[in-house]
Amino acid sequence: MSGNGGMVSSHEKPTKVTAVLVSVVVAMSLFLGSCTGRTDVPTAATPGSGDGAAQHDQNIRHGQEEKDADVDKTTHIEITVNESRKLNATFEDNATTRALIARMPFTITMDNLYSREMCHRYGHGALPVDDARDRGYEVGDISYWPPMGSLVFLYRQNGEIFEQQPIGHIDGDVSFFGDLDSAKVSFSVKE
Repeated sequence: MSGNGGMVSSHEKPTKVTAVLVSVVVAMSLFLGSCTGRTDVPTAATPGSGDGAAQHDQNIRHGQEEKDADVDKTTHIEITVNESRKLNATFEDNATTRALIARMPFTITMDNLYSREMCHRYGHGALPVDDARDRGYEVGDISYWPPMGSLVFLYRQNGEIFEQQPIGHIDGDVSFFGDLDSAKVSFSVKE
């Protein structure tokens, strides 16, 4: 018992509180570290696995390979509007884009709809989809709207969220589509 009637002295209290806080922080760090599910985080070396630095280097190389693979999953497309204006686009790699690329080169008529998009309706089920869901868009996005089988260029933002399969993105200014009622649009894979 301490000399002050069982009371903890002011010198002891911060030490006990500090010890408890340190214990809680260490326990939470261990718990949270085990819950991330990440397998690419370097940890202490395990027997037979080499040193931690070598594992870290391997993880970095693996991450770079994934980035390189993502770059290879896009296709550069040239879009020509009314036989005169050329645009560059990048298509993602998915079932819809692969079906469109297989048809290239091709020309379609696109109509101005809703003062935000140029649209060509292939018809429901015309193209395969593998990631159609409700989402927003950015100006310049190229999307496929499955219910009507519509290929669309989104040239103006209105904040709408709708079911779509992302196809890609047009680089540069697309606002000129707002001045067109319709357009002949040609697609080809850029060499």
